Amino acid sequence: MLNSFTVTGSYPVAAAVLLLDAAKGIAAVLLGRAIGGGEFAVAATGGACAIFGHNFPVWLRFRGGRGLATAAGVFAMLAWPIVLVWGGFWLAGRLLLRDVNAANAAASLVTLLLIETLPRGALALAGAGEATPGDFRAFALAAFALVIVKHLAPVRAYIREVRDRRSRPV
Repeated sequence: MLNSFTVTGSYPVAAAVLLLDAAKGIAAVLLGRAIGGGEFAVAATGGACAIFGHNFPVWLRFRGGRGLATAAGVFAMLAWPIVLVWGGFWLAGRLLLRDVNAANAAASLVTLLLIETLPRGALALAGAGEATPGDFRAFALAAFALVIVKHLAPVRAYIREVRDRRSRPV
């Protein structure tokens, strides 16, 4: 989505790409549920595959997007409250860090840490009730790892830029 806005300068195009990428994640989970008879592991695997395929498409020589919108679509189907929490962390990160990629990575990492530390009851309230806590945590680790790994290079560039800004004489 960010790339589409950068290239076109159009908010409607960026919004359309965001919706299509999220729809890709939603469709993968729905297909997994249909194939697996509603079993969480099959639906989650479908979602993880959608994120992986978005990030590393064969036809683009494994250079795809960062998977954030696709992952949001997947989580919207598997545990929608997580998307709201993630969005809140993203907004805070965006306001504090003033960089989209750094906010994406920070929100994803904090959300993952929250999921990994939430007690069983809180995970059930988050919508992950159809999965065992261990299964949901394993899926979240895989999904967020796919998102975070694609943000490493932009975050390194952001850190270098901040460091350079601070070392320049005023």
